[in-house]
This record gives sequence, C-alpha cells and structure tokens, in this order.
Amino acid sequence: PNEEYDWFRLGAGGDRGPGDAAVKSAADSHAGNETNAQDALTGEEESSNSNDPGAIASMPIDENGLADTDTNNTGDSNDTSNLPEQRSFFESLGPLSSVRVSPASSVVGIGKVRNFRLVARDHKGREIDREILCEWRIIEGKGQLDDIDAPVVRFVAPEEPCLTRIGVIATEGKIVVNAEALVTVTDSLVGPVAGKADTSRGLPAYSFQHNVGELWRSRLDKERNVIIINSGHRDFVYSSRTKALKLRYLCRLYAKELVLANFPGMPADQLLDRMLEISIYTEEHLR
Repeated sequence: PNEEYDWFRLGAGGDRGPGDAAVKSAADSHAGNETNAQDALTGEEESSNSNDPGAIASMPIDENGLADTDTNNTGDSNDTSNLPEQRSFFESLGPLSSVRVSPASSVVGIGKVRNFRLVARDHKGREIDREILCEWRIIEGKGQLDDIDAPVVRFVAPEEPCLTRIGVIATEGKIVVNAEALVTVTDSLVGPVAGKADTSRGLPAYSFQHNVGELWRSRLDKERNVIIINSGHRDFVYSSRTKALKLRYLCRLYAKELVLANFPGMPADQLLDRMLEISIYTEEHLR
C-alpha cells in the first residue's frame, strides 16, 4: 500500500498525503513523551539531595561513621549519661543460690585447730559479699566448733583420730541452702624425725572410721597420705581393751598398708617378710 512508503517523503518538500500526517503526529507524540520524562527526572533530582556530595557532607554522622539520613534524629542516640547506671544494674549480685565450705576436705592433727569459711554464690556463680545468716554444726564424728553463726568457723580437733563431717546452713530471706565438709583427724604411730621438714609424703598418719558390720580393717588414702582404720571392726573392738594391745593392732595394720603400697606385685612370701621388717621398726617407736 502507498501509506507504508509515505515516510520516504518526510524530508521532501512536496505535498504530503494522509500517511505524512500520521507519521508527523506519531513523531510529535514521541517527542512530547521524552520531554515529560526528562522533566520528571529533573524534578526527582531536585527533590532529593541523597546523591549530592555537598548534601551528604552536611548531614550528621552516626556512631558507625555513616551519614545519618534520618531527619528526625536529634542526637539522643549518642547520649551515654545513663550507661553507668545501666551497667551497675546488670552487674549487681543476685539472690543466694548455692554455698560451699572452704576447704571442702582437709586433714587435721589431733588437738589442732582449723578454720573453715562459708562461700556463698548467686545463680551466675558470683561470690556474694553481703551478710548471709549461717549456722554451723557437726553432722558426724567428734570435735568442737566455735562461732557457729559467723561466716568463718573455728574447728578444734579431738584428742583421738576420727572422720568428722561438718555442715553449714545458709539463709537469706526464704532461701535456705546447705553444704558439708570432711575433716580427717589424724595421729601418727611414729613421731616426726628430727631435722626433717614436715611434708605431705613419707610415713602416713592414721585416722578412724566407724563402720560396724563391714569386713575391711584398713585402707590407705594415697591422696591424703592417711591410713583409714575401721574402728567398728570386731578386731579393733577386741584390741581396744588395753592400750598396748590396741597399739600392736594398729602397728600391724600400719605395716600391711605400707607393704601393699610400696611393693605391688611381689610374691606373698616376700610381702610377709617385708611386713615383719616394718612391724619391728614400727614397734620400736610406739609411744
């Protein structure tokens, strides 16, 4: 059709047909749309200063070093005047949660004195330094406690070896918790050797534990270097009739534990020979 080729005459000065008018109208419409789009883009650039370096430079800077584009920000976010009070609130100690006795296990010679301290903690494990009501008591064994309502109690060991369990009940308001500690009161068949310092090793001390009906006579606590003797055994009860018989019984138990600890794996006959050797040496130093 002729109208499909009318655009060839756009640049010509001749008469234009109906196709020429349609092409001109379309061209004018396209030009108008481009003008409107350019005006809209210009308006958006003028209404926004986010891409203007000068505008960004004049904006306030937040705590991260970035421009703060929030026009409602008045700078209150940098106010740290309440931080010490907030930190003090979160670091304050909580209510009583648990207690323990320090030390939880100890070895004390007969007639000696040892102090024990109450350690109270909150639910986060932090030690509480405020006043806590406490009551100390002896649960099992012998001994004496002084200042039973103080956070630090004084334990006086008896004149005879024994195992003593002491306990404490701590109270704060309606919260009640308790803890225990084990005290091994010891004596020694052989006195200290002159010229040698007292150490945790060497010849062990001994202590009594009353377990009626049990068959074991003695055992060596290697960690504390103490021989624990069952004072409830029938042989111990029988030997306790006289002091001399009791000492001989303790001497033989002493020799047995030393031989078993120092000569493991040896034949039975050699163990008996070693036991006789130690028994003779021990009996020479009986008090």
